[in-house]
Amino acid sequence: MFSKKLLQSLSTVTLVNISILFFGFLREIVFSSKLGISNFSDNFFYYYLVVEDFNAIIYTGLMFGLVSFYTKEKLSNQDIKNYIFRNARYLALFLIVLFLLQFILISFFQNNSFNRLAFNSLLAIPFSIFNGLIMSFLVHNSKIALAIFSRAINYCGIILFFLFIDIRNDQNLIGLSILFGYSLQCLYLLIIIFFDKNKISEQNKIRTLILLKENYTWIIAPLLVPFCSNLIFRSIFIFQPDNLVSTINYASKIIMILSAFTFSVILVGFQESNIKKRSNKIHLINDDLKNNVRLLSIVLIPLSIFISIFSNEIMSLIFLRGSFTEADVLKSSHILSLLIFSTFSASLFGYLSRVYENIIGKRKYHLFFLVWLILSSTIIILFTGLDKSMIAYPVAQITSTSILSVLVFISLKKEFKKISYTEILLPITLNLILFIKTLINF
Repeated sequence: MFSKKLLQSLSTVTLVNISILFFGFLREIVFSSKLGISNFSDNFFYYYLVVEDFNAIIYTGLMFGLVSFYTKEKLSNQDIKNYIFRNARYLALFLIVLFLLQFILISFFQNNSFNRLAFNSLLAIPFSIFNGLIMSFLVHNSKIALAIFSRAINYCGIILFFLFIDIRNDQNLIGLSILFGYSLQCLYLLIIIFFDKNKISEQNKIRTLILLKENYTWIIAPLLVPFCSNLIFRSIFIFQPDNLVSTINYASKIIMILSAFTFSVILVGFQESNIKKRSNKIHLINDDLKNNVRLLSIVLIPLSIFISIFSNEIMSLIFLRGSFTEADVLKSSHILSLLIFSTFSASLFGYLSRVYENIIGKRKYHLFFLVWLILSSTIIILFTGLDKSMIAYPVAQITSTSILSVLVFISLKKEFKKISYTEILLPITLNLILFIKTLINF
């Protein structure tokens, strides 16, 4: 049913993702212990997660786009490494400009903690872009585990920063903690690429403008979701009671348990389709689609049921310490019991949409994400206006991703006819029924 090579790749990447999950949870435990759920934690997560969401543009946009571009242009490893290090000079210049801009603005607004926080965070952007370039090279060479392990290094850096420096006494340090994490990640990736045997060549230069023109949809998609969508919902919830920004953040972190598996399916599935495209064996992707959809449904739906039922116990076990109170556990577990069901539909859409862009093309790819942004934002605004803000985000997530999964599948069906509608509609329907049943009991 599942190829041995696919399962081996999934196992390796999933194990690495578990290590990332471990450090990610350590980071969240440190956050919850020191901050709990409060107005301060809402402000903290508002700014911190804006930067993290921007980096989703790099890791789910730039990286996938570059890998697709390298394959299409049939570039050698030497050409790719040459492109990466040529751009390092421009990123270094960008970093210097940001340092100067930060110095000037902070000099004029010495008492404005927002400016300090915002521009300290911006210093991490050049490192993030450079990290994305190196990771794309590693993924293109099927060194997926080495590439994504760099995220664990990033989290470890932020944890160390928090352990040795108390950011509660100085909000300006929040941005510096992010910079420290991305700097460590960059150092790790430089060491990996330094030991690669391919030498840098000056032949076949890659033009950045052509690359961006060819792959702008990969960048636009994560810019719309999660960056713009999350910015909209946090900007709405920051003015709502119950500290929903922090509450949703902690609840969503439990979904990281499942993301170790789902990201593996998406990334390995994407690379498998990429390899088959390179070998002109696109017809073999029919079986990959069917198997990966089954794999997602077999694993995610039962786990979602389990986590929903035991949401209170799970939140207590992980976060109930320090400033995180019983009341915080209750609020976040209620959100988690609903939000967990969006994991399957979001993962299904993530996988199908990347296969669509890689195989069929970019005609509708970014439009799917635009629809996601409009649908989710509309639902959040509607439910918040009806004084149902506690359930607005979970309802928006599962509704929009379920609809989009069906739309992408319909588009893929024209190319891959062997997979039936039942393969998609049955698990989506089951997942929605379980969500509605939980919502009724909310």
